[in-house]
Amino acid sequence: MSYCHLTMDERNVIYRMRFQGYPDAEIARCIGCHRATIGREVKRNASVEGGYDPGTAQTLANSRRRAHLSWPKTGHRRLMAYVGEGLADHWSPEQIAGRVSACPPTDLVGLSISHTTIYRWIWGDRRRTQQFRTRPSLIAAAVTLLLALVTIPTGLVLTAKGQTQLLAQSMTGEKPEQPRYAARTFNSELAFGVSVRETDTGGWRQLGNTPGEVPLQIPACWAWQVYPRAPVKDWSLLARELSANKVPALALESCMDSDLKHLAD
Repeated sequence: MSYCHLTMDERNVIYRMRFQGYPDAEIARCIGCHRATIGREVKRNASVEGGYDPGTAQTLANSRRRAHLSWPKTGHRRLMAYVGEGLADHWSPEQIAGRVSACPPTDLVGLSISHTTIYRWIWGDRRRTQQFRTRPSLIAAAVTLLLALVTIPTGLVLTAKGQTQLLAQSMTGEKPEQPRYAARTFNSELAFGVSVRETDTGGWRQLGNTPGEVPLQIPACWAWQVYPRAPVKDWSLLARELSANKVPALALESCMDSDLKHLAD
């Protein structure tokens, strides 16, 4: 799904349904967005009194958009120095963007940058392109915070391989091998949703949910991932389940640093 800003009409719907006591999930289904979008919209665009007013929300959103368009992120020296340090340490642009959003250094609090901007910054300079195109992919499990799956509200993805290999392939014109994962079955006692991406340029397709009486048939694909369908209460159990089933990727809507520590351990 492509990213788009909320409209004034949608903000009016949010206001009316919240006034009538509807939960965020129901409001999200009504206007066709993710439920986290509703919570973030109300939090970011609250009025001075703390309530939610659609007119005030639209004004605040427009102001941020104008400020964003008038200030190029790559012109911030300290921010781009941090990006360069991350790339030098073999971090992927997705990881760097997520880190800036979720846990920035003290002097970068309040700033953000997307992984797309970082890729463009690399490609925009021949020397940087040569410097970072040969970075090896990460072997250890790496935490990639999307906060912008730009397409959706801020998200978090944990993968077993970094994304710098994709950067090298896109710049050299090499075609990645397909599929990366062989066909298999998957089932779990935990409540997961499962989605697959059959090609490197295709979108994610919902495959099904677990647990189920019959295991899900995962086709040969470029990538596949699971995501919890309920709040995670036992991170240790979740980590063991992922390891036992050799799940390549986990997508989370939100989590705390303490949660990530459980997965890293």
